[in-house]
Amino acid sequence: GWVEGADVVLLQCEVPARINALVAEECRRTGAECHLDLGGEEREIEEKTLWNVDVVSCNESELKRVTTTPEGSGDDTRLRAEQLLERGARRVLVTLGAEGARLYRRKADGSTEELVAPAEELTGPLVDETAAGDAFRAAFAVARSFARKQQQILKEAGGTEETKTAAEEDPDKIGMEYGCVA
Repeated sequence: GWVEGADVVLLQCEVPARINALVAEECRRTGAECHLDLGGEEREIEEKTLWNVDVVSCNESELKRVTTTPEGSGDDTRLRAEQLLERGARRVLVTLGAEGARLYRRKADGSTEELVAPAEELTGPLVDETAAGDAFRAAFAVARSFARKQQQILKEAGGTEETKTAAEEDPDKIGMEYGCVA
């Protein structure tokens, strides 16, 4: 298969939608984590693709492009991310430029949990907000992949309370933490 042996696959909207859909389906079949970056071509996301993707990544304008929210309805970013969660996305990662990033996911009780990664203080001007967001998304994916692999190794090893605690660490939180320092 195309993604056999991969830990994580990053898809982009510069690739034709039908190809992304096939690769996302293959990721689901093989257990590879699939991240879909909404940057690039402006288009809708097929429901089937959302169900096969582990993380939908976008900036605020990309999120607005694929969702709708009534004016004056509170936290616009959260409400829009919840729409993607309701349509099948497991996680929605939104980069916010100088405000950092937010990750939205469903909790066991059906409520939405928000993880916040504040932007690191810069020593100079932010030159390219898009590139900074792309770097964050990539670092998030890599950190999640490492965290998931570590969890698997630690669970298989069993062992001490310390090992068990480390195996329970949240890959999303690790991804948000390490994405900030990219």
